Parts: sequence; C-alpha cells; structure tokens
Amino acid sequence: SIRSPLWKGGGVTFGPKPRDYSYSIPTKLKRLALYSAFSHRASQGNVFVIEKPELEEPKTRVIADFLKGLGLYGEKVLILHDGKDKNFYKSCRNIKNLSVLEAYKSNPYDVLRHKYILITRDGLEQLQEVFQ
Repeated sequence: SIRSPLWKGGGVTFGPKPRDYSYSIPTKLKRLALYSAFSHRASQGNVFVIEKPELEEPKTRVIADFLKGLGLYGEKVLILHDGKDKNFYKSCRNIKNLSVLEAYKSNPYDVLRHKYILITRDGLEQLQEVFQ
C-alpha cells in the first residue's frame, strides 16, 4: 500500500503513540512535604499569624500600609487566608512580590519560594485541617 513505511511519503515504522506520562504523588508524601516546608520556614522565624484587616471595599493601599508596618513591603511574602473575604484577596493581588492563597491550597513550592509566610487566624484553622 502507499502507506507502507518502505515507500517515499509512506508511514512511520514505529511512530509516536499517545501516552499518559503523568503520575500522582501519594497524599501522605504531599502532606509530609508541606509540613517539612513549613517547619523549615518556621525554624528561620519567617512564619507569622496575623489578624486580617477588615476591608469594606478593596483597597490596595490598606494592605500596602499593613505590610510596611510589619517591615515586609517589597519582600517575597505569601499570605494564606480562608478565602471567604473577596475584598481582602482583591486588595492583595496587585502588590509586587505578594502572593495570596487559600490555606488549603498551599503547597511546598509556594511556601519555599517566598521568604515570609503570613497566615490569618481563619487560614490557620484551614491549615490545621490539612495536617489532620
């Protein structure tokens, strides 16, 4: 046939076959990695539990002043919160070097990538559920 690999313009002898190369990391290993990343940052003294500022409307200036008060403005900071306050998230997302995550979505990569970790009280409760 014209599709024979021996012919010019024919098929490929052992052509690529679609395969799934993905793998999943065991849950216990994920939890251990996250625990290890947090303990590393905590041993450096870079993990803080904070009271989340109450915002009636999204204002980046309030969060920027809050970080300046802590001396963390311009540093790579990760804020873990409970995800219920949309104004808090919207206020944080436009600040350079500041990342905001819901606590249950935290991962070792983000924890180790940022120098400081700020956890709100509600976020701390979510994080404790992750480690249970």
